[in-house]
Amino acid sequence: MTSPDHIHNLLDQGRYLEARSESEKLISTSDDLVAKQIHALALSKSGTPQAAAEFFGPIHQQHPDDAETAGIMGGIYKELFRQTQSQKYALLSRDAYLNNFAITHNHYTGINAATMSAIAGKFQRGREIAHEVLNGLPESTADFWELATRAEAKLLTKDPRAAAELYFKAHKLAGSDWGKINIVYNQLWLLNHYMLVPGEILKAFSPPNVAVLVGHMIDHPDRTVPRFPAQYAQTVKDTLTGIVKSLNVRIGYTSLACGSDILFAEVIQESSGELNLFLPFKKDDFLDTSVRFAGEEWVQRFENVAEGNIIHDLTHESYLGNDDLFSFHGRVLFGLAILRGRMLHTEPYLITVLSEWDRALKEGGTRDLLKLWPFPSRVQNIDPSKFLSSSNAQPEKPSAAHTTAQPGRRVVYMAAISFQGPFLNEAYRLAKKMENELAQEMIALDLEGEILKAGFTSSYRAISFCKNLITDIERKSQQTKYKVGLHVGPVLVRLLEEKKTMTGTHTEILKGIFAVTTPGTIYASEPFAASLVLDSGSYSFIHTGTVHLNEPLGTQNVYRVDWAASKS
Repeated sequence: MTSPDHIHNLLDQGRYLEARSESEKLISTSDDLVAKQIHALALSKSGTPQAAAEFFGPIHQQHPDDAETAGIMGGIYKELFRQTQSQKYALLSRDAYLNNFAITHNHYTGINAATMSAIAGKFQRGREIAHEVLNGLPESTADFWELATRAEAKLLTKDPRAAAELYFKAHKLAGSDWGKINIVYNQLWLLNHYMLVPGEILKAFSPPNVAVLVGHMIDHPDRTVPRFPAQYAQTVKDTLTGIVKSLNVRIGYTSLACGSDILFAEVIQESSGELNLFLPFKKDDFLDTSVRFAGEEWVQRFENVAEGNIIHDLTHESYLGNDDLFSFHGRVLFGLAILRGRMLHTEPYLITVLSEWDRALKEGGTRDLLKLWPFPSRVQNIDPSKFLSSSNAQPEKPSAAHTTAQPGRRVVYMAAISFQGPFLNEAYRLAKKMENELAQEMIALDLEGEILKAGFTSSYRAISFCKNLITDIERKSQQTKYKVGLHVGPVLVRLLEEKKTMTGTHTEILKGIFAVTTPGTIYASEPFAASLVLDSGSYSFIHTGTVHLNEPLGTQNVYRVDWAASKS
Protein backbone atom coordinates (compact mmCIF):
# COMPACT_ATOMS: atom_id res chain seq x y z
CA MET A 1 0.00 0.00 0.00
CA THR A 2 1.26 3.49 -0.91
CA SER A 3 2.10 5.57 2.15
CA PRO A 4 4.51 8.42 3.00
CA ASP A 5 6.64 6.04 5.10
CA HIS A 6 6.87 3.55 2.24
CA ILE A 7 7.95 6.26 -0.21
CA HIS A 8 10.49 7.64 2.27
CA ASN A 9 11.95 4.13 2.51
CA LEU A 10 12.20 3.98 -1.28
CA LEU A 11 14.00 7.35 -1.29
CA ASP A 12 16.38 6.19 1.46
CA GLN A 13 17.18 3.09 -0.61
CA GLY A 14 17.90 5.17 -3.72
CA ARG A 15 14.88 3.75 -5.54
CA TYR A 16 13.91 7.18 -6.85
CA LEU A 17 12.00 6.12 -9.95
CA GLU A 18 9.78 3.83 -7.94
CA ALA A 19 9.38 6.54 -5.29
CA ARG A 20 8.24 8.93 -8.00
CA SER A 21 5.74 6.42 -9.34
CA GLU A 22 4.37 5.72 -5.85
CA SER A 23 4.26 9.43 -4.95
CA GLU A 24 2.20 10.11 -8.08
CA LYS A 25 -0.34 7.60 -6.80
CA LEU A 26 -0.27 9.21 -3.36
CA ILE A 27 -0.92 12.77 -4.51
CA SER A 28 -3.75 11.55 -6.75
CA THR A 29 -5.66 10.58 -3.59
CA SER A 30 -4.26 13.00 -1.00
CA ASP A 31 -4.00 16.77 -0.75
CA ASP A 32 -1.70 16.49 2.26
CA LEU A 33 1.41 18.72 2.32
CA VAL A 34 3.66 15.80 3.27
CA ALA A 35 2.52 13.88 0.19
CA LYS A 36 3.39 16.85 -2.00
CA GLN A 37 6.80 17.26 -0.34
CA ILE A 38 7.60 13.62 -0.95
CA HIS A 39 6.54 13.87 -4.60
CA ALA A 40 8.74 16.94 -5.12
CA LEU A 41 11.72 15.14 -3.58
CA ALA A 42 11.11 12.09 -5.75
CA LEU A 43 10.89 14.23 -8.89
CA SER A 44 14.13 16.05 -8.10
CA LYS A 45 16.10 12.99 -6.99
CA SER A 46 14.95 10.97 -10.00
CA GLY A 47 16.75 13.44 -12.25
CA THR A 48 13.94 15.87 -13.16
CA PRO A 49 14.46 18.96 -10.94
CA GLN A 50 12.78 21.20 -13.52
CA ALA A 51 9.58 19.18 -13.23
CA ALA A 52 9.96 19.29 -9.44
CA ALA A 53 10.27 23.09 -9.53
CA GLU A 54 7.17 23.48 -11.70
CA PHE A 55 5.16 21.19 -9.43
CA PHE A 56 6.39 22.45 -6.06
CA GLY A 57 6.75 26.19 -6.74
CA PRO A 58 3.07 27.05 -6.13
CA ILE A 59 2.98 24.79 -3.05
CA HIS A 60 6.05 26.50 -1.59
CA GLN A 61 4.38 29.90 -2.07
CA GLN A 62 1.42 28.68 -0.02
CA HIS A 63 3.62 27.56 2.90
CA PRO A 64 6.44 30.10 3.32
CA ASP A 65 6.69 29.43 7.06
CA ASP A 66 7.32 25.68 6.73
CA ALA A 67 11.06 24.97 6.98
CA GLU A 68 10.77 21.52 5.37
CA THR A 69 8.94 22.96 2.37
CA ALA A 70 11.44 25.79 2.00
CA GLY A 71 14.37 23.39 2.35
CA ILE A 72 13.01 21.15 -0.42
CA MET A 73 12.34 24.12 -2.70
CA GLY A 74 15.78 25.59 -2.07
CA GLY A 75 17.36 22.20 -2.73
CA ILE A 76 15.51 21.83 -6.03
CA TYR A 77 16.72 25.23 -7.21
CA LYS A 78 20.25 24.39 -5.99
CA GLU A 79 20.21 21.21 -8.08
CA LEU A 80 19.06 23.21 -11.10
CA PHE A 81 21.91 25.64 -10.47
CA ARG A 82 24.41 22.75 -10.33
CA GLN A 83 23.14 21.42 -13.63
CA THR A 84 22.82 24.72 -15.51
CA GLN A 85 25.19 27.13 -13.66
CA SER A 86 22.50 29.78 -14.20
CA GLN A 87 22.61 32.57 -11.62
CA LYS A 88 18.83 32.71 -11.84
CA TYR A 89 18.60 29.43 -9.97
CA ALA A 90 21.24 30.47 -7.45
CA LEU A 91 19.10 33.50 -6.55
CA LEU A 92 15.88 31.48 -6.47
CA SER A 93 17.54 28.95 -4.16
CA ARG A 94 18.87 31.74 -1.92
CA ASP A 95 15.45 33.38 -1.71
CA ALA A 96 13.65 30.14 -0.87
CA TYR A 97 16.02 29.52 2.04
CA LEU A 98 16.27 33.15 3.17
CA ASN A 99 12.55 33.93 3.23
CA ASN A 100 11.96 30.96 5.51
CA PHE A 101 14.93 31.77 7.75
CA ALA A 102 13.54 35.28 8.27
CA ILE A 103 10.34 33.70 9.60
CA THR A 104 11.56 30.59 11.44
CA HIS A 105 15.26 31.20 12.25
CA ASN A 106 15.82 27.54 11.34
CA HIS A 107 19.59 26.96 11.14
CA TYR A 108 19.27 24.59 8.14
CA THR A 109 17.52 27.11 5.91
CA GLY A 110 19.71 29.83 7.40
CA ILE A 111 23.09 28.35 6.54
CA ASN A 112 21.91 27.44 3.05
CA ALA A 113 20.64 31.00 2.58
CA ALA A 114 24.07 32.29 3.63
CA THR A 115 25.97 29.98 1.29
CA MET A 116 23.70 30.56 -1.68
CA SER A 117 24.01 34.32 -1.10
CA ALA A 118 27.78 34.01 -1.40
CA ILE A 119 27.45 31.85 -4.51
CA ALA A 120 25.07 34.43 -6.01
CA GLY A 121 27.72 37.13 -5.44
CA LYS A 122 26.11 38.67 -2.33
CA PHE A 123 29.07 38.01 -0.04
CA GLN A 124 28.30 40.70 2.53
CA ARG A 125 24.71 39.54 2.90
CA GLY A 126 25.96 35.97 3.18
CA ARG A 127 28.24 36.92 6.09
CA GLU A 128 25.39 38.73 7.84
CA ILE A 129 23.13 35.69 7.60
CA ALA A 130 25.96 33.40 8.75
CA HIS A 131 26.40 35.56 11.90
CA GLU A 132 22.66 35.22 12.60
CA VAL A 133 22.94 31.44 12.23
CA LEU A 134 25.87 31.30 14.65
CA ASN A 135 23.92 33.31 17.22
CA GLY A 136 21.14 30.73 17.12
CA LEU A 137 23.36 27.68 17.58
CA PRO A 138 24.85 26.34 20.83
CA GLU A 139 28.53 27.12 21.38
CA SER A 140 29.23 23.50 22.27
CA THR A 141 27.53 20.53 20.62
CA ALA A 142 28.16 16.88 19.80
CA ASP A 143 25.68 16.86 16.92
CA PHE A 144 27.31 16.33 13.51
CA TRP A 145 25.01 18.65 11.57
CA GLU A 146 25.22 21.44 14.15
CA LEU A 147 29.01 21.22 14.05
CA ALA A 148 29.03 21.23 10.24
CA THR A 149 26.62 24.19 10.20
CA ARG A 150 28.79 26.18 12.66
CA ALA A 151 31.86 25.33 10.59
CA GLU A 152 30.23 26.53 7.36
CA ALA A 153 29.09 29.72 9.07
CA LYS A 154 32.62 30.37 10.39
CA LEU A 155 33.96 29.87 6.88
CA LEU A 156 31.52 32.43 5.51
CA THR A 157 32.38 34.93 8.26
CA LYS A 158 36.09 34.80 7.36
CA ASP A 159 37.24 32.75 10.36
CA PRO A 160 38.98 29.83 8.60
CA ARG A 161 40.90 28.65 11.68
CA ALA A 162 37.72 28.18 13.73
CA ALA A 163 36.00 26.66 10.68
CA ALA A 164 38.78 24.10 10.28
CA GLU A 165 38.61 23.10 13.95
CA LEU A 166 34.84 22.58 13.74
CA TYR A 167 35.06 20.71 10.45
CA PHE A 168 37.68 18.34 11.90
CA LYS A 169 35.44 17.65 14.92
CA ALA A 170 32.51 16.96 12.61
CA HIS A 171 34.65 14.65 10.47
CA LYS A 172 35.68 12.68 13.56
CA LEU A 173 32.03 12.27 14.55
CA ALA A 174 31.11 11.10 11.04
CA GLY A 175 33.71 8.33 11.13
CA SER A 176 33.27 6.21 7.99
CA ASP A 177 29.80 7.54 7.21
CA TRP A 178 30.67 8.53 3.66
CA GLY A 179 27.12 9.76 3.08
CA LYS A 180 27.57 12.59 5.59
CA ILE A 181 31.13 13.25 4.48
CA ASN A 182 30.08 13.45 0.82
CA ILE A 183 27.21 15.88 1.56
CA VAL A 184 29.63 18.24 3.33
CA TYR A 185 32.25 17.82 0.59
CA ASN A 186 29.72 18.60 -2.16
CA GLN A 187 28.77 21.83 -0.36
CA LEU A 188 32.44 22.76 0.10
CA TRP A 189 33.24 21.83 -3.50
CA LEU A 190 30.46 24.11 -4.75
CA LEU A 191 31.42 26.95 -2.39
CA ASN A 192 35.09 26.71 -3.38
CA HIS A 193 34.17 27.89 -6.88
CA TYR A 194 33.11 31.26 -5.42
CA MET A 195 35.33 31.82 -2.39
CA LEU A 196 38.53 30.32 -1.01
CA VAL A 197 38.02 27.17 1.04
CA PRO A 198 41.25 26.22 2.88
CA GLY A 199 42.93 23.22 1.33
CA GLU A 200 43.19 21.31 4.61
CA ILE A 201 39.40 21.44 5.00
CA LEU A 202 38.78 20.22 1.47
CA LYS A 203 41.37 17.49 1.96
CA ALA A 204 39.76 16.33 5.22
CA PHE A 205 36.42 15.82 3.52
CA SER A 206 37.79 14.74 0.16
CA PRO A 207 36.15 11.49 -0.90
CA PRO A 208 38.22 8.32 -0.97
CA ASN A 209 39.85 7.26 -4.18
CA VAL A 210 38.20 4.76 -6.50
CA ALA A 211 40.13 1.97 -8.23
CA VAL A 212 39.20 -0.79 -10.62
CA LEU A 213 41.33 -3.89 -11.00
CA VAL A 214 41.78 -6.21 -13.95
CA GLY A 215 44.57 -8.75 -14.08
CA HIS A 216 45.81 -12.24 -14.78
CA MET A 217 44.31 -15.32 -13.26
CA ILE A 218 46.49 -17.93 -11.59
CA ASP A 219 48.23 -19.99 -14.29
CA HIS A 220 46.10 -22.78 -15.71
CA PRO A 221 47.66 -26.27 -15.24
CA ASP A 222 47.88 -26.56 -19.04
CA ARG A 223 49.94 -23.36 -19.43
CA THR A 224 53.38 -24.27 -20.81
CA VAL A 225 55.15 -20.99 -19.97
CA PRO A 226 54.48 -19.45 -16.54
CA ARG A 227 52.77 -16.07 -16.31
CA PHE A 228 51.32 -15.89 -12.78
CA PRO A 229 52.22 -19.07 -10.85
CA ALA A 230 50.24 -19.67 -7.67
CA GLN A 231 53.36 -19.49 -5.47
CA TYR A 232 53.62 -15.75 -6.16
CA ALA A 233 50.07 -14.95 -5.07
CA GLN A 234 51.13 -13.62 -1.65
CA THR A 235 53.87 -11.47 -3.20
CA VAL A 236 51.34 -9.92 -5.57
CA LYS A 237 48.89 -9.42 -2.70
CA ASP A 238 51.52 -7.64 -0.61
CA THR A 239 52.27 -5.36 -3.57
CA LEU A 240 48.56 -4.67 -4.04
CA THR A 241 48.27 -3.77 -0.35
CA GLY A 242 51.02 -1.20 -0.74
CA ILE A 243 49.40 0.36 -3.81
CA VAL A 244 45.96 0.54 -2.18
CA LYS A 245 47.42 2.25 0.89
CA SER A 246 49.61 4.69 -1.03
CA LEU A 247 46.75 5.75 -3.33
CA ASN A 248 44.20 5.87 -0.47
CA VAL A 249 41.89 3.56 -2.39
CA ARG A 250 38.76 3.01 -0.33
CA ILE A 251 36.33 2.01 -3.08
CA GLY A 252 37.18 -0.93 -5.31
CA TYR A 253 35.61 -2.48 -8.42
CA THR A 254 36.59 -5.92 -9.63
CA SER A 255 35.47 -9.42 -10.52
CA LEU A 256 36.30 -12.56 -8.52
CA ALA A 257 38.46 -14.71 -10.79
CA CYS A 258 41.28 -16.68 -9.16
CA GLY A 259 44.45 -14.68 -8.79
CA SER A 260 44.43 -10.89 -9.24
CA ASP A 261 40.70 -10.30 -8.71
CA ILE A 262 40.37 -12.24 -5.48
CA LEU A 263 43.64 -10.84 -4.12
CA PHE A 264 42.48 -7.25 -4.74
CA ALA A 265 39.07 -7.99 -3.22
CA GLU A 266 40.75 -9.38 -0.10
CA VAL A 267 42.96 -6.29 0.21
CA ILE A 268 40.00 -3.89 -0.06
CA GLN A 269 38.00 -5.98 2.39
CA GLU A 270 40.86 -6.20 4.91
CA SER A 271 41.30 -2.41 4.76
CA SER A 272 37.56 -1.93 5.56
CA GLY A 273 36.95 -0.39 2.16
CA GLU A 274 33.88 -0.60 -0.05
CA LEU A 275 33.97 -3.55 -2.44
CA ASN A 276 31.89 -3.70 -5.63
CA LEU A 277 31.90 -7.14 -7.24
CA PHE A 278 30.63 -8.00 -10.71
CA LEU A 279 30.53 -11.31 -12.57
CA PRO A 280 30.04 -11.53 -16.36
CA PHE A 281 27.52 -14.38 -16.07
CA LYS A 282 25.99 -16.72 -13.50
CA LYS A 283 28.13 -17.84 -10.56
CA ASP A 284 28.34 -21.58 -11.25
CA ASP A 285 29.60 -21.05 -14.79
CA PHE A 286 32.05 -18.40 -13.58
CA LEU A 287 33.50 -20.74 -10.99
CA ASP A 288 34.00 -23.36 -13.72
CA THR A 289 35.66 -20.99 -16.20
CA SER A 290 37.64 -18.69 -13.93
CA VAL A 291 38.25 -20.18 -10.47
CA ARG A 292 37.99 -23.94 -10.00
CA PHE A 293 40.91 -24.93 -12.26
CA ALA A 294 43.30 -23.22 -9.80
CA GLY A 295 42.27 -25.56 -6.96
CA GLU A 296 39.81 -25.71 -4.09
CA GLU A 297 41.83 -23.14 -2.12
CA TRP A 298 40.76 -20.47 -4.64
CA VAL A 299 37.15 -21.66 -4.63
CA GLN A 300 37.15 -21.24 -0.85
CA ARG A 301 38.73 -17.78 -1.12
CA PHE A 302 36.01 -16.87 -3.63
CA GLU A 303 33.33 -17.99 -1.18
CA ASN A 304 34.97 -16.17 1.73
CA VAL A 305 34.89 -12.85 -0.14
CA ALA A 306 31.41 -13.48 -1.53
CA GLU A 307 29.98 -14.26 1.92
CA GLY A 308 30.17 -10.69 3.18
CA ASN A 309 29.46 -8.84 -0.07
CA ILE A 310 26.80 -8.43 -2.72
CA ILE A 311 27.82 -9.94 -6.06
CA HIS A 312 26.24 -8.42 -9.17
CA ASP A 313 25.77 -10.65 -12.21
CA LEU A 314 25.73 -8.68 -15.45
CA THR A 315 23.52 -11.45 -16.70
CA HIS A 316 21.91 -14.30 -14.78
CA GLU A 317 22.31 -16.44 -17.88
CA SER A 318 24.99 -19.05 -18.60
CA TYR A 319 28.35 -18.47 -20.29
CA LEU A 320 27.54 -20.64 -23.34
CA GLY A 321 30.93 -19.91 -24.88
CA ASN A 322 30.27 -16.22 -25.53
CA ASP A 323 33.65 -14.56 -24.95
CA ASP A 324 32.14 -11.15 -25.72
CA LEU A 325 30.68 -11.38 -22.20
CA PHE A 326 34.20 -10.97 -20.81
CA SER A 327 34.95 -7.84 -22.84
CA PHE A 328 31.50 -6.45 -21.99
CA HIS A 329 32.22 -7.16 -18.33
CA GLY A 330 35.51 -5.25 -18.49
CA ARG A 331 33.85 -2.26 -20.15
CA VAL A 332 31.21 -2.13 -17.45
CA LEU A 333 33.78 -2.33 -14.64
CA PHE A 334 35.73 0.57 -16.15
CA GLY A 335 32.61 2.64 -16.76
CA LEU A 336 31.21 2.08 -13.26
CA ALA A 337 34.48 3.20 -11.69
CA ILE A 338 34.44 6.34 -13.85
CA LEU A 339 30.79 7.10 -13.01
CA ARG A 340 31.53 6.68 -9.30
CA GLY A 341 34.55 8.93 -9.63
CA ARG A 342 32.42 11.62 -11.26
CA MET A 343 30.02 11.53 -8.33
CA LEU A 344 33.00 12.10 -6.03
CA HIS A 345 34.63 14.75 -8.27
CA THR A 346 37.71 12.60 -8.94
CA GLU A 347 39.25 10.38 -11.60
CA PRO A 348 39.59 6.69 -10.67
CA TYR A 349 42.71 4.57 -10.82
CA LEU A 350 43.23 1.41 -12.85
CA ILE A 351 45.32 -1.28 -11.16
CA THR A 352 46.50 -4.11 -13.39
CA VAL A 353 48.36 -7.33 -12.82
CA LEU A 354 49.88 -7.75 -16.28
CA SER A 355 52.93 -9.73 -17.30
CA GLU A 356 55.24 -8.16 -19.86
CA TRP A 357 55.95 -11.69 -21.09
CA ASP A 358 52.36 -12.19 -22.16
CA ARG A 359 51.43 -10.35 -25.35
CA ALA A 360 48.26 -12.28 -26.14
CA LEU A 361 45.21 -10.14 -26.99
CA LYS A 362 42.46 -12.49 -25.92
CA GLU A 363 39.01 -10.88 -26.11
CA GLY A 364 38.17 -9.45 -22.69
CA GLY A 365 41.69 -10.17 -21.38
CA THR A 366 43.73 -7.66 -19.38
CA ARG A 367 45.83 -6.37 -22.29
CA ASP A 368 42.76 -6.17 -24.52
CA LEU A 369 40.91 -4.07 -21.92
CA LEU A 370 43.83 -1.78 -21.15
CA LYS A 371 43.40 0.12 -24.40
CA LEU A 372 39.94 1.24 -23.25
CA TRP A 373 41.16 3.07 -20.14
CA PRO A 374 40.88 6.87 -20.65
CA PHE A 375 43.31 7.98 -17.88
CA PRO A 376 46.79 6.65 -18.80
CA SER A 377 48.46 8.66 -16.02
CA ARG A 378 46.32 6.88 -13.42
CA VAL A 379 47.43 3.31 -14.05
CA GLN A 380 49.44 1.17 -11.65
CA ASN A 381 50.74 -2.19 -12.91
CA ILE A 382 52.18 -5.19 -11.10
CA ASP A 383 54.28 -7.32 -13.44
CA PRO A 384 54.38 -10.94 -12.17
CA SER A 385 57.19 -11.77 -14.61
CA LYS A 386 59.57 -9.82 -12.36
CA PHE A 387 59.15 -12.50 -9.72
CA LEU A 388 60.07 -15.33 -12.12
CA SER A 389 63.57 -16.62 -12.73
CA SER A 390 65.33 -15.58 -15.92
CA SER A 391 65.38 -19.19 -17.08
CA ASN A 392 61.63 -18.96 -17.60
CA ALA A 393 61.84 -15.74 -19.61
CA GLN A 394 60.42 -17.11 -22.82
CA PRO A 395 57.39 -15.00 -23.85
CA GLU A 396 54.73 -17.10 -25.46
CA LYS A 397 51.17 -16.82 -26.56
CA PRO A 398 49.35 -19.64 -24.76
CA SER A 399 46.90 -21.69 -26.74
CA ALA A 400 43.41 -21.07 -25.42
CA ALA A 401 40.79 -23.79 -25.22
CA HIS A 402 38.06 -23.16 -27.75
CA THR A 403 34.46 -23.17 -26.59
CA THR A 404 31.69 -23.09 -29.16
CA ALA A 405 29.38 -20.14 -28.58
CA GLN A 406 25.63 -20.42 -28.88
CA PRO A 407 24.68 -19.46 -32.47
CA GLY A 408 22.95 -16.11 -32.74
CA ARG A 409 23.58 -15.10 -29.11
CA ARG A 410 25.67 -12.00 -28.57
CA VAL A 411 25.96 -8.87 -26.44
CA VAL A 412 23.70 -6.22 -27.98
CA TYR A 413 23.23 -2.55 -27.08
CA MET A 414 19.47 -2.05 -27.27
CA ALA A 415 17.24 0.99 -27.62
CA ALA A 416 13.47 1.24 -27.18
CA ILE A 417 11.93 4.47 -28.46
CA SER A 418 8.43 5.82 -28.93
CA PHE A 419 6.77 9.08 -29.95
CA GLN A 420 3.52 10.71 -28.95
CA GLY A 421 1.34 11.72 -31.83
CA PRO A 422 1.14 10.43 -35.40
CA PHE A 423 4.89 9.94 -35.87
CA LEU A 424 5.43 6.23 -35.27
CA ASN A 425 5.20 5.13 -38.91
CA GLU A 426 7.45 7.98 -39.99
CA ALA A 427 9.97 7.04 -37.29
CA TYR A 428 9.96 3.42 -38.49
CA ARG A 429 10.50 4.53 -42.09
CA LEU A 430 13.47 6.65 -41.04
CA ALA A 431 14.83 3.80 -38.92
CA LYS A 432 14.66 1.39 -41.88
CA LYS A 433 16.62 3.90 -43.93
CA MET A 434 19.24 4.10 -41.18
CA GLU A 435 19.37 0.30 -41.08
CA ASN A 436 20.52 0.26 -44.69
CA GLU A 437 23.10 2.95 -44.02
CA LEU A 438 24.52 1.43 -40.81
CA ALA A 439 25.13 -1.99 -42.37
CA GLN A 440 26.95 -4.13 -39.79
CA GLU A 441 26.45 -1.76 -36.85
CA MET A 442 22.67 -2.19 -36.55
CA ILE A 443 22.04 -5.78 -35.52
CA ALA A 444 18.25 -5.75 -35.21
CA LEU A 445 15.23 -3.54 -35.86
CA ASP A 446 11.63 -4.29 -34.95
CA LEU A 447 8.34 -2.49 -34.37
CA GLU A 448 6.44 -3.97 -31.43
CA GLY A 449 3.12 -2.25 -30.85
CA GLU A 450 3.95 1.42 -30.36
CA ILE A 451 7.59 0.81 -29.45
CA LEU A 452 10.46 0.80 -31.91
CA LYS A 453 13.28 -1.49 -30.81
CA ALA A 454 16.78 -1.56 -32.29
CA GLY A 455 20.01 -3.33 -31.43
CA PHE A 456 23.60 -2.21 -32.09
CA THR A 457 27.22 -3.22 -31.74
CA SER A 458 28.04 -0.31 -29.39
CA SER A 459 26.37 1.98 -26.88
CA TYR A 460 27.54 5.03 -28.83
CA ARG A 461 25.89 3.82 -32.02
CA ALA A 462 22.66 3.01 -30.15
CA ILE A 463 22.28 6.45 -28.61
CA SER A 464 23.39 8.19 -31.81
CA PHE A 465 20.60 6.34 -33.63
CA CYS A 466 18.09 7.62 -31.06
CA LYS A 467 19.39 11.18 -31.25
CA ASN A 468 19.31 11.27 -35.05
CA LEU A 469 15.82 9.81 -35.13
CA ILE A 470 14.50 12.28 -32.57
CA THR A 471 16.14 15.19 -34.38
CA ASP A 472 14.52 14.18 -37.67
CA ILE A 473 11.07 13.81 -36.09
CA GLU A 474 11.35 17.11 -34.19
CA ARG A 475 12.12 18.91 -37.45
CA LYS A 476 8.62 17.92 -38.53
CA SER A 477 6.91 18.88 -35.27
CA GLN A 478 8.06 20.52 -32.05
CA GLN A 479 5.00 19.16 -30.25
CA THR A 480 6.01 15.51 -30.20
CA LYS A 481 7.37 13.91 -27.03
CA TYR A 482 9.76 11.00 -27.18
CA LYS A 483 10.66 8.28 -24.68
CA VAL A 484 13.91 6.34 -24.81
CA GLY A 485 14.99 3.31 -22.79
CA LEU A 486 18.48 1.81 -23.17
CA HIS A 487 19.94 -1.49 -22.00
CA VAL A 488 22.66 -3.96 -22.92
CA GLY A 489 23.06 -7.68 -22.47
CA PRO A 490 23.32 -11.02 -24.26
CA VAL A 491 20.29 -11.68 -26.48
CA LEU A 492 19.35 -14.09 -29.22
CA VAL A 493 19.11 -12.38 -32.61
CA ARG A 494 16.89 -14.14 -35.15
CA LEU A 495 15.55 -13.45 -38.61
CA LEU A 496 11.77 -13.69 -38.40
CA GLU A 497 9.55 -12.71 -41.35
CA GLU A 498 12.39 -10.66 -42.85
CA LYS A 499 12.89 -8.82 -39.55
CA LYS A 500 15.87 -9.21 -37.24
CA THR A 501 14.33 -9.62 -33.80
CA MET A 502 15.86 -9.82 -30.32
CA THR A 503 14.66 -12.21 -27.65
CA GLY A 504 15.79 -13.16 -24.17
CA THR A 505 15.86 -12.00 -20.58
CA HIS A 506 17.54 -8.72 -21.40
CA THR A 507 14.85 -7.66 -23.86
CA GLU A 508 12.42 -8.01 -20.93
CA ILE A 509 14.69 -5.86 -18.77
CA LEU A 510 14.66 -3.24 -21.55
CA LYS A 511 10.84 -3.27 -21.43
CA GLY A 512 10.94 -2.75 -17.66
CA ILE A 513 13.22 0.27 -17.96
CA PHE A 514 11.17 1.71 -20.80
CA ALA A 515 8.01 1.34 -18.68
CA VAL A 516 9.30 3.84 -16.08
CA THR A 517 10.66 6.29 -18.65
CA THR A 518 8.83 9.62 -18.74
CA PRO A 519 8.17 11.66 -21.91
CA GLY A 520 11.13 13.74 -23.01
CA THR A 521 13.74 11.67 -21.16
CA ILE A 522 16.35 9.00 -21.87
CA TYR A 523 16.83 6.33 -19.20
CA ALA A 524 19.65 3.81 -19.39
CA SER A 525 20.47 0.78 -17.32
CA GLU A 526 23.70 0.99 -15.36
CA PRO A 527 25.63 -1.39 -17.68
CA PHE A 528 24.61 0.69 -20.71
CA ALA A 529 25.53 3.98 -19.01
CA ALA A 530 28.87 2.52 -17.88
CA SER A 531 29.72 1.46 -21.43
CA LEU A 532 28.63 4.80 -22.89
CA VAL A 533 31.06 6.61 -20.56
CA LEU A 534 33.88 4.85 -22.42
CA ASP A 535 32.38 5.40 -25.88
CA SER A 536 31.90 9.14 -25.52
CA GLY A 537 32.71 11.78 -22.94
CA SER A 538 30.07 14.21 -24.20
CA TYR A 539 27.08 12.77 -22.34
CA SER A 540 26.17 13.51 -18.74
CA PHE A 541 24.61 10.97 -16.39
CA ILE A 542 22.35 11.42 -13.39
CA HIS A 543 21.67 8.40 -11.19
CA THR A 544 17.89 8.23 -10.89
CA GLY A 545 17.58 5.24 -8.60
CA THR A 546 16.93 1.54 -8.60
CA VAL A 547 14.08 -0.19 -10.41
CA HIS A 548 12.80 -3.50 -9.04
CA LEU A 549 11.57 -5.61 -11.93
CA ASN A 550 9.49 -8.74 -11.81
CA GLU A 551 11.22 -12.02 -10.95
CA PRO A 552 13.52 -13.34 -12.24
CA LEU A 553 14.68 -10.03 -13.74
CA GLY A 554 15.89 -8.63 -10.40
CA THR A 555 16.84 -4.98 -9.98
CA GLN A 556 18.46 -2.39 -12.23
CA ASN A 557 20.22 0.84 -11.34
CA VAL A 558 19.02 3.45 -13.82
CA TYR A 559 20.59 6.69 -15.09
CA ARG A 560 19.08 9.61 -16.92
CA VAL A 561 21.23 10.46 -19.93
CA ASP A 562 21.58 14.05 -21.09
CA TRP A 563 23.01 14.56 -24.55
CA ALA A 564 22.78 18.36 -24.61
CA ALA A 565 26.56 18.66 -24.74
CA SER A 566 27.13 15.92 -27.29
CA LYS A 567 28.03 16.58 -30.90
CA SER A 568 27.20 13.21 -32.39
